[in-house]
Amino acid sequence: MDIEHTMRFILDKQAKLEANAGLQDERLARIEIGLAELSNSVAQIGDSVVRLGNSIITVNDLVGRLAQAGQRAPRRWRARGKRPL
Repeated sequence: MDIEHTMRFILDKQAKLEANAGLQDERLARIEIGLAELSNSVAQIGDSVVRLGNSIITVNDLVGRLAQAGQRAPRRWRARGKRPL
């Protein structure tokens, strides 16, 4: 009888281990899917950062041009005999 009890115990533990292994496989699959989605999100954020950096460069260039134009305007007005505002 001890052998039968031991065999049932071993079979029960083996079944539980297999069930847990299946659950772990499912968890791992969900983690892999989440990681792939996260990777895609990070790539999209990287693209957005590049576009934002390009926009900042453009704005900086335009502000510089505007500042230069602002410095030239009073000289042009004086050359034409007009008063600056």
